[in-house]
Amino acid sequence: MPAPILPNLPQQFIILDTEYTAWEGSMLRGWSEPWEAREVVQIAALCVSQAELLIEDSGFSALVRPKQNPILSPYFSALTGIKQSDLLDAIEFSELLRLLLLLCRHGMISIYTWGDGDESALIETAYIQNIAYPKPLNGFKDIRNIFEALGVSVAGYQSGSIYQSLGLPAPGAAHNALSDVRSIFITLRELAGGVRPRGNEVK
Repeated sequence: MPAPILPNLPQQFIILDTEYTAWEGSMLRGWSEPWEAREVVQIAALCVSQAELLIEDSGFSALVRPKQNPILSPYFSALTGIKQSDLLDAIEFSELLRLLLLLCRHGMISIYTWGDGDESALIETAYIQNIAYPKPLNGFKDIRNIFEALGVSVAGYQSGSIYQSLGLPAPGAAHNALSDVRSIFITLRELAGGVRPRGNEVK
């Protein structure tokens, strides 16, 4: 098996991002009000392969119905662009976990997120909805460590803005899970292009 293009990452891995319920000031409060909870509303997961250049292998993006606070706050909708009416086609959280387990092959493929907030939100959502959190999903890895090891400072950036560190075009609106995942992906792809001569460019 050839060595990975980016040696700090495995040959195949998943980039994951979530958007979870929030209200004006909830981040500063640490969701400390008794009625507040970090419950997943949107998730995007992209499986990536290192082959000549990083390529998208498979993945999914989905909306999820929150249970404790089923009505989205105006703050959340303004931040993410997700409206209450968008949840008419949302899936159940149990289905989301099933899809994620299939994508990571029940823990065989490592999952990378920006910090630990996404994993915490998944665990909290499972608790709220009285769903057992699957053991294969424990122990997400922090993609920020990868960027730092590659010489890219993450100070001042988030998952949805890290593309700006290399002057890349925006992959979509920030605070959208799919755009945030693609922000991480295109930044890694650009870094991979600097490690080896470019091969088949992924559009």
